[in-house]
Amino acid sequence: MNNDIFYSFTDHLQKSLSTTLPGIDAQFRMVPPMRTDYPPMDMNNVRLGAILALFFPCGDDAHLVFIRRQDYQGVHSGQISFPGGAFEKDDHTFDRTAIREANEEIGVPAADIRLHGELTELYIPPSNFLVRSFVGSMNYQPEFRPDPAEVREVFSVPVSQLLAGHACQKRPVKVKSADIDVPCFMIGDKMIWGATAMILSELVEVIRFFPKNHFPWNKDVLNSII
Repeated sequence: MNNDIFYSFTDHLQKSLSTTLPGIDAQFRMVPPMRTDYPPMDMNNVRLGAILALFFPCGDDAHLVFIRRQDYQGVHSGQISFPGGAFEKDDHTFDRTAIREANEEIGVPAADIRLHGELTELYIPPSNFLVRSFVGSMNYQPEFRPDPAEVREVFSVPVSQLLAGHACQKRPVKVKSADIDVPCFMIGDKMIWGATAMILSELVEVIRFFPKNHFPWNKDVLNSII
């Protein structure tokens, strides 16, 4: 994907993010059924955080960055997510949290990240986080340097694959010794589910609303995914 096409993609992404967002309707298409097992959000005790959905050009496509977290004693152990983490006072703003965490977790230069807008915030009951989701890009394919303490793997997914109809599936996950079918995005052997899938669902809807004549992929690809 040449830079002109990628800039067209990110410019329209920015315009789409500045209009009315798909919001919780898009998010809840991918909501796990066990979400109802948790109590509602308590604003007095909720933890605050931010993630970054980061695009970059690669080949004939735009790619979106994901990480797989290390195994640890916690509810999101080993799961696929976006780079992100808890808000810290020195961040001052949540977009800085998102950029700082991306720099710390996957080693991308903060100065090279261009922010385009923000998705609808999402409460994540298992970890009691209220998350702000920012969308950004880099105009080149970065060399990732993951923090081994937090990140087991960094990978990227072509946007055209995320838009393909067969990407959305239901697959079983083990929850408290039981297998429960959850909605997810399946990209090859990568299963993206839970809060990350909910955020991604809204982002995919934002991209789907691009004017067709400004879509960065060729007509054959466009007709197969829209």
